[in-house]
Amino acid sequence: MIEEQIQNLTEKVNQLTQLVYELSKAITPCEQSSVSNHHVLTDIEGAMRITGKAKPTIYANARKGIIPHYKRGNKLYFYEDELYKWIEGGKQDCYGINSEEMLKEIRQRVHHLPSNNR
Repeated sequence: MIEEQIQNLTEKVNQLTQLVYELSKAITPCEQSSVSNHHVLTDIEGAMRITGKAKPTIYANARKGIIPHYKRGNKLYFYEDELYKWIEGGKQDCYGINSEEMLKEIRQRVHHLPSNNR
C-alpha cells in the first residue's frame, strides 16, 4: 500500500518536472526577445525604433536625464539593453493598491459642500 503511494507520488513528481522543463523552454525565448542580453550601441534612430518615440521626444528626454544615454560631441548614443530596461522600469502596477487604500484615496478626493449651502 505505501509502496503504491510512493510509486504514484514519484510518477507525479516526474510529470511535474517534465512540465516545468517544457514551460521553462517556452518562457526563455520570450524573455530573451523582450530584453536584449547584448550590450549593443545604437544611435538616435535605434532609440526611436526601440522606444517608439519621436526624435524630438528622445532629445528632450535625454536633455532632462530621463532616458539612459551617452553623449560624445553633438551625437547621442544609447545601449539597446539599457533602453529595454528603462522601458520595463516604467511598468505600472494597476493592482498594487488594496481595496482599503483605494477607498481612502476616493474619500480624500470627495469634496463636501459647507453645511450652510445644503
